[in-house]
Amino acid sequence: MIRLSIVLILLCSFANAQENFILSKVIQADNTSKDELFTKINLWFGKTYNSAKDVIQMSDREGGVIVGKGLFSYSFGKTIYGCYDGNIDYAITVQVKDNRFRVELSDFNHGDSDPTNPFKCALGLITTAELHSESGISKKYNNAVWNDIKLKSETYSNDIFQSIESSLKSDGADF
Repeated sequence: MIRLSIVLILLCSFANAQENFILSKVIQADNTSKDELFTKINLWFGKTYNSAKDVIQMSDREGGVIVGKGLFSYSFGKTIYGCYDGNIDYAITVQVKDNRFRVELSDFNHGDSDPTNPFKCALGLITTAELHSESGISKKYNNAVWNDIKLKSETYSNDIFQSIESSLKSDGADF
């Protein structure tokens, strides 16, 4: 009976767990081989992030996968939310096939710009949960920032998608 209770508790915990917040787009690249796309996307990484070596964590030409880490600055835009100002780290994965590729941004993680801040305003891993906090003195602020981070991550991701797509369409001139 105790085992059954433990199993049910664990199952309920997993059922309530939120999923990673992921944004992705499949981009068509007609008449472009997997190998050519892989080369151009590696060049795009170098130009976009100033140093592909600092960003790319894994590059597998045969498998057609490039995995990198990036970040962008975050600010809510109001002084009262200043302790939330910081960076959003994320993972970027590009999977390449003939005539198309998929770009995925995931593992968005909010961190403080000042780790000595006594308020500890970093919200950590961003998930699909609608709310960050359901209780506590900071729940109003945490939830406002939580949703703002998602909106700004979506805007940032769309800029990345547009950048890589535009670079590809320019016949490699921007690569």
